[in-house]
Amino acid sequence: MPKVHRTLLFSILLLLAAAIITPQPARAGTDFCADIETRAPDGRTAALGHLCIKGQKMRHEMKKDGQVTIIISRPDKGVAWTLMTQQKRYLEMPVEKAAHDDPTTEWNDDYKELQKRGKKLGTETVNGVECVKYELKTEDGTVTYWIMKSAGIPVRIIADDGTIVDYKNIKTGNLPDSLFEIPPGYSKFNLPGLGGMMQQMMKRLGSQGGGGLPLPNHR
Repeated sequence: MPKVHRTLLFSILLLLAAAIITPQPARAGTDFCADIETRAPDGRTAALGHLCIKGQKMRHEMKKDGQVTIIISRPDKGVAWTLMTQQKRYLEMPVEKAAHDDPTTEWNDDYKELQKRGKKLGTETVNGVECVKYELKTEDGTVTYWIMKSAGIPVRIIADDGTIVDYKNIKTGNLPDSLFEIPPGYSKFNLPGLGGMMQQMMKRLGSQGGGGLPLPNHR
């Protein structure tokens, strides 16, 4: 495989992994979009993105080095698309097809688990949103959550090592289906070996836990 293709493939795999492991909304039936900022323990901004969720569908936009890459995950179709906006091209990658009608059921279960096992610390306003604050002690340390009171969406998560994930400019409500489709004018291209590498990565991510709130494995 040419070096440029290997570099592009590695970048795409990293971006898709970031999209998959981003903490997802906890309450089923809440469609929303939000800006996501991840800050490292030293205060450095580690990642910026924009996330939209509608039922099974997820759209994650990421900006790096002046380029915007979009991951659209469609477990209802068993595929994920990576859109290179400047080149007007996209990659299609296989993902495990959803085994049930609404994967937000798992996120809802995780939210219930947080309510059950976490310590409720009261209410606070974070990023302009009224939240319920929880503290959850795990074998890996203590994680603090601020969950939108009206919709069950995470607004801020602080890990034991000081990493902070902020959801900002949260907008709830009906989202157009076009957000989760390949835009007109894009052409498809392939990279050799992508399917096999994707399947291996998905298996590794799957063995580390599901896609709800980042809770310890309790099942």
